[in-house]
Amino acid sequence: MEWISIKDRLPESNSVGILIYGSATCGTCDSYPQVREGRYRNELFEFGEYNCTCNVTHWMPLPPFPT
Repeated sequence: MEWISIKDRLPESNSVGILIYGSATCGTCDSYPQVREGRYRNELFEFGEYNCTCNVTHWMPLPPFPT
């Protein structure tokens, strides 16, 4: 799987189980580049129990679970 730039394509609305790469913008998170599991809904990338938002630059779907 490859990272997808948000300039090229955004996830489908209400997508869960995606990896996001960017910098957090909420006070409870560090503001350095990081990779997080998150979701995309209401035209926002979200992660964590505080619904933090990020300045996301790239994303990718999570791979399928092993069988």
